Amino acid sequence: MKEVKLTTKPIMLEDKNIKTIDISLIYPFIFKNEDEFNYEIMVNILNNHSHYYPNEKSFSVEVSKRLILHYRASLRSLGENGFIRFDLSIPQKDIIPEYDIEEAIKFFQETIFNPLASNESFDENIFERERDYIYNRITDSNNNSIYAQSFNRFIKIIDPQEEVFLNIETDLKNLKNANAKRSYEIYNAIIRQNDPLIYVFGNYEKKEILSLLEKYFPSKNTEISFALKYDHILHTQPHEYVEETSKFNQTSLFMLYDFKDIKPEEKEYLSLIGNILGGAENDLIFKQLRINNNLVYSSNVAKYNYNGLLLIETHLNYANKDRAIELVKETLATLKDRKFLKNCLEKLLKGLEVDMLRESDSKYGVLISKINTDLKFRKLTDIYDSYKDMNIDDIIAFIERMNLNTIYVLRGENHD
Repeated sequence: MKEVKLTTKPIMLEDKNIKTIDISLIYPFIFKNEDEFNYEIMVNILNNHSHYYPNEKSFSVEVSKRLILHYRASLRSLGENGFIRFDLSIPQKDIIPEYDIEEAIKFFQETIFNPLASNESFDENIFERERDYIYNRITDSNNNSIYAQSFNRFIKIIDPQEEVFLNIETDLKNLKNANAKRSYEIYNAIIRQNDPLIYVFGNYEKKEILSLLEKYFPSKNTEISFALKYDHILHTQPHEYVEETSKFNQTSLFMLYDFKDIKPEEKEYLSLIGNILGGAENDLIFKQLRINNNLVYSSNVAKYNYNGLLLIETHLNYANKDRAIELVKETLATLKDRKFLKNCLEKLLKGLEVDMLRESDSKYGVLISKINTDLKFRKLTDIYDSYKDMNIDDIIAFIERMNLNTIYVLRGENHD
């Protein structure tokens, strides 16, 4: 667990070549699973409502009237950490000389600190509407999607205590328990009682922006301190083979791998293997199962880097599942060949070089990189550097520690 200390002073990132001013506020907090939908609905309400503009139409009209290019409230969680972020993008004065920057920042502040609420509660009608949207999304997906239903059944087997994965039944329970008063209480605790991290990016007059931020977002403290709890290695009980039935025609096959005595600092090895197996540059699993042997309808390689797990998921005809299992094992065995693995690594590095070039050309590349650095999110440059420094023999030694923990099959009705 790492302790992060960051300044509450605005981080000023200047680029005179662009024509906008972008302001991001980030509020870190401890994410509690039981409140997952109190967070989500809170952010949804803050995204397009306020006390002054209580419906989407009036809010949207005001955003347009003030020539605000972009406003957004968003939520991200990683492990036990959560981050609520507010973004504002407005024109630079060279584009519209008479543009009132202060009015835009004032609107930003009023939207964040004057939500659609009364009597210490978010608006009940809006809250219930948002809850209904989420309920329909979850239940429709579980009832009609083989991907959602098979994954839900799978995680119940490999994580029955829900240390990492929440099943749909728990999600629905948490959704039922979410309420407008509790959500507003959380809003007060995260937003009103804390200082945000503030990032300013673009083409601006520094003195003017700093003065406005001090006026509308004054800091109570000089520093923000919080613990990073991204890593949670899941030690799941092995299940050699589990098979269940479903109403779908396709069969779902999950092969879960863990790694003997894996430590959080070894996550980049896991990431590398997952990217070789499922990334665009090599995509070994899809090529072997679909292109070379035409055994599956689809495949996916999921890397749970912070949890020490690698998951290979395929959807196929039941008659092909044994052969698919054999080919996955054979594909993994090829990674122990030094020459083959080195070639795969070189392809992956070239792909990352292209991705980094694209990111550097992105308007927001500097801003994204700075936020990722501060919050210790994995950056493309970090991933590239870690892969480039890896020794082939060390990678093979890590692969030797791979263990097929669980094979789970959700058998479809089409057995031919």
